[in-house]
Amino acid sequence: MFRKKISVFLSAVIPSMLLLSSCTGQTGQREPVYVTPDPDFRYRPVSSAVPQNSFPKAEMVNVTQEIVLTSVLDYGSPYAEASIEAVFTGPEGQTMTVPGYWFGGHTWKIRFAAPSEGEWRYEVSCTNTEDTGLHGVRGALTAEPYTGDNEFLLRGRLRVSCDNEDLTYGDGTPFFWLADTHWFGFSKRLSFDSSNSPDYETMFHGTIDQRAEEGYTAFQAMIWVSSEDVWHTAENEGGSPWIKRWEQPSPSYWRNVDKRVEYIVSKGMVPVIGLDWGGALNTDNYDDYVKIVRYAVARYASYPIVWNLCGEYANDSRNSDDLECYGQLGQFISEVDPYGTLETIHGPRSNYYPCDYFRGQEWFSFVMSEGGHAPTFDYYDNGSGSDYVHFYKEYKDYRESSIKMPWLEAEAKYEDIWEIPTDQTREIAYLAIMNGSFGYSYGVEGGWQDTRDEKDEFQTYWRKPTPWYVALNKIVGTTQMPYMKAFFTSLPFWDLNYDTKSVRWTAEPEGDGVLRPTVNTTSDKRCVVIYYPMNNETVNADTYPEARGSILTGLSKNETYTARWFDPVTGEYTLISDGITVKADGRYALPWPVGLEEHDRVFILTANGAPSIEEEYRSAAYLEQQQMG
Repeated sequence: MFRKKISVFLSAVIPSMLLLSSCTGQTGQREPVYVTPDPDFRYRPVSSAVPQNSFPKAEMVNVTQEIVLTSVLDYGSPYAEASIEAVFTGPEGQTMTVPGYWFGGHTWKIRFAAPSEGEWRYEVSCTNTEDTGLHGVRGALTAEPYTGDNEFLLRGRLRVSCDNEDLTYGDGTPFFWLADTHWFGFSKRLSFDSSNSPDYETMFHGTIDQRAEEGYTAFQAMIWVSSEDVWHTAENEGGSPWIKRWEQPSPSYWRNVDKRVEYIVSKGMVPVIGLDWGGALNTDNYDDYVKIVRYAVARYASYPIVWNLCGEYANDSRNSDDLECYGQLGQFISEVDPYGTLETIHGPRSNYYPCDYFRGQEWFSFVMSEGGHAPTFDYYDNGSGSDYVHFYKEYKDYRESSIKMPWLEAEAKYEDIWEIPTDQTREIAYLAIMNGSFGYSYGVEGGWQDTRDEKDEFQTYWRKPTPWYVALNKIVGTTQMPYMKAFFTSLPFWDLNYDTKSVRWTAEPEGDGVLRPTVNTTSDKRCVVIYYPMNNETVNADTYPEARGSILTGLSKNETYTARWFDPVTGEYTLISDGITVKADGRYALPWPVGLEEHDRVFILTANGAPSIEEEYRSAAYLEQQQMG
C-alpha cells in the first residue's frame, strides 16, 4: 500500500529555520562574527593530514562496533521474511533505535557507533519473535574516548551550521567540502582488486589514496539499491546487488561495498552514498524500495556518511506521484537512521522538480545542485549568450530563498567533458563558492564514469574515451582544486558572504548573465575576497570592461591591511602591500589584476589586527557549541 504523500511545500513551516537545524536560540545569524572563546574552551586545531590511525580500536566513541547474531530458524529468504532492530540505552538514559540486517546464511548484524563514552546497553527484537537467536537478545557495549586521528571520528559527523548556510563537524568546527565524483565508484568499473596501470595497485585504492593526499574531503558514488544491473555496471567483485530482486540481496555485493565505505572513511573522506538514479523509485515499488534502503541504512549509517537519495531524481520518472515518493523516502530515512545523517538529493535547478524542490521538509539537509556541463552557450537562449546566465540565476535563487539552507554546486563543468575548456572547470568552482556554495564537487571525463581504457566507450557520448588513470591526473583535479581548498581554508570561509555593496565599480558589464568580479566580505570587513573570472571571450563567450579606479568601501581608518593577489592556476600569492591605510571615510582604491586575458585572479585584503586562522576556527566552533546548547 502506498503511504500518504508528504506535502512537498509545507503549508506552514513552523518555523522554517528550526526545521533545518538542531541549534538552540536559532536566529539565522552568527552574532557577533568573531568572539574570543572562554579561556576554558579547549580546541584541537584541524588537521589536513591523511589519517594514519583512523580505527585504533573498535570500542571508541564514533567508531563502528558490531553485534553478531545467529538465527536459530531457517528462512527461505531471511531478508524478506524477518527484520531486526536494537534499542540502545546510554549512560545518561538516552536511547537510540538502530536497525540491523541480514549478513548471510544464519548470520545477522547490528552496527552501532556510540555517540558518547560509557556503557551502552541494548536489547534486540525481531519481527519473528520465535527466533530466539534474534529476538530478546540483551547485552552491552562500551565506548572509550576516541584517540585516533580521523577528523570525522574525533569531531563527529557532519551537521548543518546554526545559521543554515554551511556544514560543520559535530563539534561545530567549519567543514570545507571538496568532493571527487565517481558515480560507479562502488562497482567493478572502479575495480577493488585490480589495475591496468602500473602506477596503481588497484583502481579503487589508488584513486582514494591519491585524492586523500590531494586534500579531497568527500567521495560521491552510487550503490544502485533497486537494480539487478544498471547498464551492466552496477555489479562489483561480489556480483550484482541482488540474488533475486526485492527478495534476496547478494551478501557478497554488499560486503564489497562495506570494504569500500570503510576505506574511504579511513582516509578522512566522507562517503556520499547515492541510492539510485532517476526513475528507479515509483509508486509501484515504493514498499520494496524502502525495505532495501532500510538495509543500506543498517549497514552504513554508523559511519560518518551523507545520503544522496538519487542522482538526477526527476529524470525518467513516469509522473509527479513518483517524484513525490522521494520526499516520503527522505522522511523514512530520517526516521530509521538514528544518527541524524545529512540527506540530500541530486538534480538540476531548471527542472519542474528542481534539486531544491524539497526545501523546507525536515529531512532535507542541503541542496545538491547539478549546474550542468554546457561548454559555451546558455541552455535556454539557443546559443545567444554566455552559459553563465543560468548559473548566476540559480545561485541567486539559492541565496535568496525564503527558506534558508546550505547549498552545494555538485556537478558542473566536469574537467574535459564535452569540449569544455579546462579553465571553465576551475572558474565555475570559484564562482559557485563565491556565490554561496559551501564547497564544490569536482568531476572529470573518464573519472566520473571510471573509463577502463581507450576502448571503453561507456557513456563517452561519442567522444574518444579517457582512461581512468589519465583522468585521475588531469591538472585541475590534481593541483588547482587542492589549491582552491587551501586558499579558502586559510580564510574564515564560513563567514564570507556575497556582497554587492562594498565595491563601487567604475565600469560594470551590462546584463545579468555576463561575467563580472564577485565580492565576498565578512560583516566587519576583516577579510575581503574578490574573484576576477578570466576576461577572455574565447573561453567565456563574453568580456567585461576594466574597472580601474574602483573603490572598496567600509574599511576601518584605525586598522592597517595586507593586500595580496592569489593565482588559482599556480597557487602562488603575490604581495601588494602589508601596510595599507585607508582614507578617513574607509575607502581603498582597488588595483586591477594583471594577466586576466590569460586566466582568473583573486584579490585578498585582510586586516592586520584580525585573528589568526587558528583563532578563527576556534571561535567558530565555540559559537556553534554555544548555539547548539
